[in-house]
Amino acid sequence: MMPFCSQMEQNNPSLNVAWFQHPHLGNAQNLHHSNAQDSSSLECPNHVDWVGLDDSDHPQNFTTLRKWTITFAMSAMTMWVTFASSVFSAATRTTANEFGVSSEVMTLGTSLVIFGFTLGPLCWGPPNERYGRRLPLFLGYAVSANFQIPVAVGHNVETIMASRFL
Repeated sequence: MMPFCSQMEQNNPSLNVAWFQHPHLGNAQNLHHSNAQDSSSLECPNHVDWVGLDDSDHPQNFTTLRKWTITFAMSAMTMWVTFASSVFSAATRTTANEFGVSSEVMTLGTSLVIFGFTLGPLCWGPPNERYGRRLPLFLGYAVSANFQIPVAVGHNVETIMASRFL
């Protein structure tokens, strides 16, 4: 059986991939494919690479400010998600008394967030592959942030539970 990339190469022989040449490591082709006979993986249409050494989309070419901004933003978002998932547990007894349910029922508010974490990759994974990480990541954060509003102003347990899940 022929590898997928070899099949694609036979169907479209004009495929040509320019390899990124790292200034310290040399040509990636020499590093990863020292066997010259196995060139089918070099021309795989699924290979994504940078245009060249000065490609502005290459993370190694980002300015220091941009690198720190991205690092801070991702760290803050990770901290926010962790905080948002567990902060509800501190108010379990208070909200249980307010809505007249047991504290076990209100514990479900914390559990549903974790259950949403398990199903989230099924929802956001395909757009992540198609559009890159930025759009689905920020769209997911926006959806999550907007569903915190019904949790804060919800008048019944069902609204709170559904909003915590989403």
